Amino acid sequence: MNCARIRPDLFSQRAGFGARLALALTLALTHGVFTPQPSCSHRLTPEQVMARVRATDMSAHFYVAEVERSAALPRMLVVRVGPGWWDAEASLRTQVAEKWLHMWESAVTGGIVAVVDDRDRPVVNYDGNGRARLEPRPAPDDTAPGIGKEQHRKPADEQSAASGG
Repeated sequence: MNCARIRPDLFSQRAGFGARLALALTLALTHGVFTPQPSCSHRLTPEQVMARVRATDMSAHFYVAEVERSAALPRMLVVRVGPGWWDAEASLRTQVAEKWLHMWESAVTGGIVAVVDDRDRPVVNYDGNGRARLEPRPAPDDTAPGIGKEQHRKPADEQSAASGG
């Protein structure tokens, strides 16, 4: 604690009202009584956050195709983006993804955001501090990494016959 030197005459009966008020304000400020608090007068509801993400200019610029609250995990907001997501500048995509998370966290306790493409692949990952990290653009086909297109699309019975089993 930072102990300021307080003049003893400020405590005396002779000290005027202004001096005592100054002392009271100094003590209150140094001990955190009047620390700024976030304004709670206008807090967004989950529906308002979803409406802002769906807003025409936002959805057009970042190709937002769908915004929904997860039925399985109500604290999760799912933002589905179209292929045009990748056309927007990376720094803007990062900023808007962080803004979406910040708005949702302020509206929903423990809120999380999933930004996914049309095949439910994540296009944004958030670190523990809420900073967005963009995922690389996925390959044009829908194969999983390390699996060839032919293997990925074969029915299970054809794969077992081809492997001799």
